[in-house]
Amino acid sequence: MRYLLSLIALLTLITIPSFKPKRPYPIKQIQEQYRQNLNIFTTTLTLLPHITNNWNNSPEANTHLQKHISTLRFAYKRIEFLLATLDPQAHNMHLNGAPLPKLIPNTPQIAIQQPTGLQRLDEWAHEPHSIQDKDELIRLTKELTLHATETIAFQSKVTLTDRLLFAAARLELIRIFTLGLTGFDTPGSLQAIPEAQIALQSINSAVGQYHKPLKSLNPTLAKQLQATFKQAIKTLTKANDFNTFDRLEFLTKYINPLYNLLLQAQQTLQIELPEETPNYRSPINYSATNLLANNFLDPFFFINQTKAQQKPETIRLGKLLFFDPILSSNIKHSCASCHDPKRAFTDGLPKSRSLTDSSSLNRNTPTLINALYATRFFHDLRTNRLEEQIDHVIYSSQEFQTTYAEIFKRLEQSQEYTNLFEQAFPYARKKISKYTLTTAIAAYIQNLHAFQSPFDQFVRNEIPSIKDSIRKGFNLFMGKAACGTCHFLPTFAGLVPPEFRETESEVLGVPQSPDSLNPILDPDLGRFANGRPKEQAPFYKHAFKTPTLRNIAQTAPYMHNGVYNTLEEVMDFYNKGGGQGLGINIPNQTLPPDSLQLSQTEIANIIAFMKALSNNPPPATIPKKLPKFEQHPQWNNRNVGGIMY
Repeated sequence: MRYLLSLIALLTLITIPSFKPKRPYPIKQIQEQYRQNLNIFTTTLTLLPHITNNWNNSPEANTHLQKHISTLRFAYKRIEFLLATLDPQAHNMHLNGAPLPKLIPNTPQIAIQQPTGLQRLDEWAHEPHSIQDKDELIRLTKELTLHATETIAFQSKVTLTDRLLFAAARLELIRIFTLGLTGFDTPGSLQAIPEAQIALQSINSAVGQYHKPLKSLNPTLAKQLQATFKQAIKTLTKANDFNTFDRLEFLTKYINPLYNLLLQAQQTLQIELPEETPNYRSPINYSATNLLANNFLDPFFFINQTKAQQKPETIRLGKLLFFDPILSSNIKHSCASCHDPKRAFTDGLPKSRSLTDSSSLNRNTPTLINALYATRFFHDLRTNRLEEQIDHVIYSSQEFQTTYAEIFKRLEQSQEYTNLFEQAFPYARKKISKYTLTTAIAAYIQNLHAFQSPFDQFVRNEIPSIKDSIRKGFNLFMGKAACGTCHFLPTFAGLVPPEFRETESEVLGVPQSPDSLNPILDPDLGRFANGRPKEQAPFYKHAFKTPTLRNIAQTAPYMHNGVYNTLEEVMDFYNKGGGQGLGINIPNQTLPPDSLQLSQTEIANIIAFMKALSNNPPPATIPKKLPKFEQHPQWNNRNVGGIMY
């Protein structure tokens, strides 16, 4: 026995060396390359203060500054996909966030951070300046140097994992297409294409370390992934014009295939998916294979219920409540009074009608299709959740003008409603409550999602072709016209990629009337006056939520005040540079005031693309009847949907 144990021990000692890897595992090599790229960025950054301190606004100095900022941005693009995943706050707030003032979170009072970071430097370097502006350049340099140094000192110590690497790579593909190639990331230089090339090369360099183990498991997949990366990078290398680059072809031939292939590679290598880890919660459905997949975004991230909690009975109840005027004080108005399914859940009016029908509300009714996909609601972004939005409608003196207590008192007098609440919420201690009512209505609205437009189907290869005008319109939308820098794919709203955890507002300078010769700014202060008290910052004056453009052909009139009746009028407003372009004094406008220089043909193509985003979801049918009230026969004559304009 002792001899046998000794023999096993000897064989173990002999065998162990043969299992030692001959080279580091891929993740260790990737981590070392990441540290080297961090050092390259740091070294490039250390030269920036010298350049800015010696800047004198001469042509030579301006060219030198622009070139160095480009070099610095290229160095950042090599580390971006990992750094932005590891420290998204540093990336967004300090290193490469939008060049606009921001509110500093978690402060006892309003605290504003002035624009800073690489995007602002890119923008500043390509603006006209005088020597008096040098202080601002030096400030931008100091801010970037300080925050980048702190961030990178920490980054050099982090430990990467295979799971994080693949998740970061897929996020970067979203970032490249939605923020990079649109020009969002390079507001001054518009070096979107070369930066996208470097970012894609960085992903390829990291993922390429897994080629051998992947090849041993699935040679075809390994070859396809390698070839697609190579061809995508080659395509970007050959592209030399921002305005004419075929973004639709790049999306369908490279971005979406790579997004899918990376998922397949991760699964083949048996690297756990983020959604397989404890407490994972993300707006993105990680198993989706296409940026315009019907399930790309997870609807349950945006509402206070899980997939397991939502049942057909809950949706059915929510639908009845949505169309039932019993919720309003006069038993004449329902949610559908302003959100008519025949008009893509809008009302076709410039501004919504009030409860009395003799006056209007202050704003236009937005569509409810895909409304769920937001982290803030109402035109002024005053609520966080769809369920909270219902509160404002119920209590508003111009809308339902009632209370939850009064609504519950009514509903409890209907045996049919009592049974429906019991079926939908058998686990609830109190069957008819604020929670059950708002959850049911939210469940119905959650099902009003629509990613089945002709454009979606084409991108997913479900139909063979689309009109050339739609193709050209999309490329203009995502490029020259800069529409995609505010109306982000895939919702074509203000839900910000690549993580989709923030809903944006914009200051456009919308006029009070369509008169472009004598424009007067609409007096509605939007987010500044009607939003949250801690967001009453000057740069939010006249700021409104960026709405979805899906089903835009059915949701006229347009803008928060319904000032424009046609998409042609809307495009003319944008083409002229918004309010500032019309001559309105609105210094905090976030829309660039310069003309887009779009021809009438180009405008027509953009409109053709936007119309190709139209489709109504299946749950748009109207109930045939509403629940009865035994003790109130007069209530049983109420109209399904109430008054619908």
